[in-house]
Amino acid sequence: MFTKNQILSYFRYSIVAAILYLICTTIFLSQDSYTQIYLLYIGNVLFAAVIVFFILNFHTKKDEAKGNKTMIAAGLITTIMGTLISCVIIFILLAMMKPSGYEAISHTANELAKPAPALQGNSHALMFVLFMEAVFGNLGAGAFVSVMLPNTAKIGKKGKTSEINPGVNT
Repeated sequence: MFTKNQILSYFRYSIVAAILYLICTTIFLSQDSYTQIYLLYIGNVLFAAVIVFFILNFHTKKDEAKGNKTMIAAGLITTIMGTLISCVIIFILLAMMKPSGYEAISHTANELAKPAPALQGNSHALMFVLFMEAVFGNLGAGAFVSVMLPNTAKIGKKGKTSEINPGVNT
């Protein structure tokens, strides 16, 4: 499972998944209202679609049927790599597009005395939303697809029918 070609394949697909997610994130960041959070969810769907394509492509490589556990592990590895790449690039995107999020608040006591909606420079909430969406959204969608697809599509079980309780006769 960890040959050089397979690791490169994991890395290629994880980069594609991260780029598709980051396109939606960049569009979200370019709008100053931050009310269109559905763009981040569209990015999660695109991320999961790349993982689906990877698992289906991983199964048909070298014309040999791989087991479900191998395909689940490959999908999870690709999902984790793509999520890590997404987080690193989100950090860079925020530094380039919204540098005010990295500034220290000069008068902390005065800022904390204000009511919550009046806080100035509240870009940390934006950072929190973006990173949590990238981590939980991409990991959740990718892991769900990685676990469900090989089992639901019965990939790797050519011609075999599944039985719920094979040892019990009805």
